[in-house]
This record gives sequence, structure tokens and C-alpha cells, in this order.
Amino acid sequence: MVKKVNMVEFSDTLFAAEKVGYDWNTAHDILVNDEICPMYECNSKDYHISDFNLEKNPYGYSEDTLKIMNAFCAEHNLTSFTMVND
Repeated sequence: MVKKVNMVEFSDTLFAAEKVGYDWNTAHDILVNDEICPMYECNSKDYHISDFNLEKNPYGYSEDTLKIMNAFCAEHNLTSFTMVND
């Protein structure tokens, strides 16, 4: 079965973070600390908009991460996506 995915690079989230008031390096640190980007042993991570729910916060992300990721999803009209290493 063919699956269509929205594929994004980690840096795409940093551009969105700048638009909501974070500088690139600060946003990078925030998102890396919450392990948003694919880390060491994996090349991609799948996300759904519900992963960044402000009220439930199912993965315990920081408020800054939630703000950045929700802004990113809204900007690109995404409900799900796959993030790949830059």
C-alpha cells in the first residue's frame, strides 16, 4: 500500500519558531531538549497534531515546545508529518 506523508526537516520547525518570537539557537535548544528531532539511532520520527495538545500534553513537552510545534503545524496546515534528519 502506498502511503502519502508530509515530510519535514528539523530546520523547518526552527523557521516557524522564529516567526513566533524565538531565535534560532534558543528554539534549537528547546526542541532538542524535548527530543523533537530524530536522534542518533533513527532517521525519522512520526508526529500527529495530538502529540502537541496544550491541555493534555501526552509526552510532557515544555510549554515552549508546544507553542513552537503548534505554530509550525498551523503554518503548514498539518495534522500529521514525518520529521527527517537535516
